[in-house]
Amino acid sequence: MFTPVKIDLVDELRLRRWARMNYLPAEGRSDAWHPVILDEMQVQDRENKIAPRAPKWLSHVPHIESPAPMATLGTDELYYT
Repeated sequence: MFTPVKIDLVDELRLRRWARMNYLPAEGRSDAWHPVILDEMQVQDRENKIAPRAPKWLSHVPHIESPAPMATLGTDELYYT
């Protein structure tokens, strides 16, 4: 059983960030993990029920650059490019 140890805010945020970056579904988690990690993954479980995560393949789609602006603002005038 885990004995609670008080951690500072910075360490808690690091653990929560780690949990977000390394999220696993409930069946893949270990009970030996720090309670902060388990708590953050449970938060993600609730978030995913509200708004499911995008498919993994979607994160690898290349970003499409937006076209250059039609005009830029100068100090006193509007210059068309």
